[in-house]
Amino acid sequence: MVHIFNTLSVAVLVAAMSVSALPYHDSGSSVPSGDSSDQGPGNYDPSKLIYFSNPNKDTMWAQGDRVFFNWRNALEGSAQIWVTSKDDDDSEPVLVIKDVDTRNGNDDCTCDRGSRNEVCGRVIWIVPEDLPDGKYQALLVLNNESSLGPTYSDYFTIKHNNIDGDDGDDDDDDDDDGDRLYGTEKGSGTTAHHGDSTA
Repeated sequence: MVHIFNTLSVAVLVAAMSVSALPYHDSGSSVPSGDSSDQGPGNYDPSKLIYFSNPNKDTMWAQGDRVFFNWRNALEGSAQIWVTSKDDDDSEPVLVIKDVDTRNGNDDCTCDRGSRNEVCGRVIWIVPEDLPDGKYQALLVLNNESSLGPTYSDYFTIKHNNIDGDDGDDDDDDDDDGDRLYGTEKGSGTTAHHGDSTA
């Protein structure tokens, strides 16, 4: 009987300690938990993880594009952003930025807080010209909270932009795409202007 009582006492104590270790979020408070006055306003829920709002599964970028990463529910601290290939397991991850304030766009509203007005962060990036076409994923690694692990974006696409007339084959695209490159209508010899009703 004493053995059963001791076992139950230990079980109750362990359960009580587990519950007390859970994150606390008071949704009724006027100042959101984890938000500091020097980081700008916004809702922060410590029971949720930081997440990417951009890129997402519908995102398509091209080499040379100026793009941005946006994340929400950002706790205070700093992070690294990486891009990894889904298609090539042997490729090295690409470092976007080594040390960025996780709430860097919150003060001046340059990051997108979304409909729930969550604290956020944002980084601008130029997609490297030598990055192969394929599916990629962004990773956000917190510099001061390694126990939380990385945050992953949805898979997104990077694909060469063929505006210059290079369609990826070995033929000479200069001759057959000159009309598109220089703004003339094929066969007309006249210049087409966007928005003109008379061409």
